[in-house]
Amino acid sequence: MLIRRHPNIALTALAVAVALPYAVLGVGFVLDDWFALGNAHFDGALGAAGRESFLNRPGQGLVYALTFGLVGEHPLIHYLLQVALSAVAAVLLYKLLLRFLAEGPALAIAALWVVVPNHGSLTRWASASMILVGLVLLLVAGLLLTRVEPDLRTDAVAAVLMVASVLCYEAMAPAAAVAALLLPRLAAGRWRWGATLMGWAGTGAAMAWVLLHFHPSKKSVHVTADLSQLFPAHFGWGVAPRPVLSVVVGLVGLAGVVAVILRVRARRTVDWVFVTGIVLIGLGTAPFLKYYYAPLGAGDRVNAVAGVGTALCWYALGRLCWEWRRPLAAVAGVVVLVSMVAAGLEGDRAWSRAAREGQRILAALPATTPAGTIVVGPRPVQVRNVAAFLDLSNIEPAVQLRLDDRAASARMSWSEEDFASVPPELRIDVRDPERDRR
Repeated sequence: MLIRRHPNIALTALAVAVALPYAVLGVGFVLDDWFALGNAHFDGALGAAGRESFLNRPGQGLVYALTFGLVGEHPLIHYLLQVALSAVAAVLLYKLLLRFLAEGPALAIAALWVVVPNHGSLTRWASASMILVGLVLLLVAGLLLTRVEPDLRTDAVAAVLMVASVLCYEAMAPAAAVAALLLPRLAAGRWRWGATLMGWAGTGAAMAWVLLHFHPSKKSVHVTADLSQLFPAHFGWGVAPRPVLSVVVGLVGLAGVVAVILRVRARRTVDWVFVTGIVLIGLGTAPFLKYYYAPLGAGDRVNAVAGVGTALCWYALGRLCWEWRRPLAAVAGVVVLVSMVAAGLEGDRAWSRAAREGQRILAALPATTPAGTIVVGPRPVQVRNVAAFLDLSNIEPAVQLRLDDRAASARMSWSEEDFASVPPELRIDVRDPERDRR
């Protein structure tokens, strides 16, 4: 087949195809994008991430300097860069899976990762660019750790890449630590403690840096997170549109999970692919045990690593069903894939709508900075956990950027009463009359 002869091109084409709807609907900036754009405008490229964030995550600071700092207010270029990174990640994942699986399964899983919609923010949200860079760096490290003829130099480079990955996004740390232990063992058939210890030392040092320079705004008041949304994020509404299909897909996923648990002692490859997927979901979720964002829209960045586990699990479930009842597997496969595509399109519409709403709000600003605080309300509009603006950290820098005045003040309103108390000349109403009539 042509696809198998040119897997890298096939995966790149798939990444582009999945990205097209959002590009057609209209890309734009939302939420934290405005914080970075405002910083870059007033403080220069290296200031895009903000001083505290740059200190906490130097990798993020450099990525933001190259994107928000140099690319600036060109959302389509941001999007093209992230789609390119997504295609690179898919190809790297395929090559890493080839170390352990046949070509067909490896290609299918990498393709599923591209299609699975539960980590869409990695490509649609410019602020998530550093997460995608961190994932790419971690995948390259994995490839180096699984070389047929490893040596000290490649192990050291892999450790450095793990450090860079964690300094882009600290949620990569658990996966990096486990990869340093297990990937050399699985590839070489023996423990390679030199590679493991270098990987652990690098990951540990990076996490120590992050914790010692922890951003106060990231501190969680929760003792533990509400993880009730974890299962549906991977086997329900995270991969299917609501409400009916998400329930159907969730039941299919639940039945598959039970089936694999009952037969995992058979030690067959397909079962262990599923187990690996569950482990990756766990490793990806572990950093968010104190605060688990709603894993949808902007919050699905929690699935940066866990989304790879989602792809592994759904491939294993599909293969298991195929071995049991092929006609049923064909029907179920079509339903699940169509559901994933439909959920992805819902996400595209939500991101595009939020971006357009942000531009509409900013277009309503006065020509010069007013004497008081501009208030946007009566409350934020969120669709699938995506909004143009939510709080002071994103609405104020957006207003300052548009007015080219860092002294400008703005905030969000969260109630009709608060909004009504603001002088009319300082109010910007987020309600869209045309949308409300529809």
